[in-house]
Amino acid sequence: MKRTSLSSFRLDRKLRLAIAGVLFEGETLASFRELAVRSEVARRQRLLNLAASRLISAGRFAQPRDSIDATSIQAEFLFALVAELKTSAARAAAALDQTIQRLDESERRRPKLEAMARERALLEFADLRH
Repeated sequence: MKRTSLSSFRLDRKLRLAIAGVLFEGETLASFRELAVRSEVARRQRLLNLAASRLISAGRFAQPRDSIDATSIQAEFLFALVAELKTSAARAAAALDQTIQRLDESERRRPKLEAMARERALLEFADLRH
């Protein structure tokens, strides 16, 4: 399969930190972005299929082969998309809050951990100083 590249894009700090918090070991931002794009394309295809099937099941079209009015399919697509976005936004907000809390906790513990590491190093290498 021939590959093409996407242009670079900017992220705000919170989103970048959230992404860093969910990357698997060895996973790059580029591979994460490709997976996210593939997932979004698949999700939108599912939404379009759902919107079309909702229109068909609502009896607006006798057969799936009938032409579907673009305005109707767009409206159904938007309703389905809004519903999914509300759910996704709530999940994303919760994940982002959790990531930020972990980062904040890590920052709070940092001075104590640094002090403990210094103390341990001094104890372990005390005999080298004499």
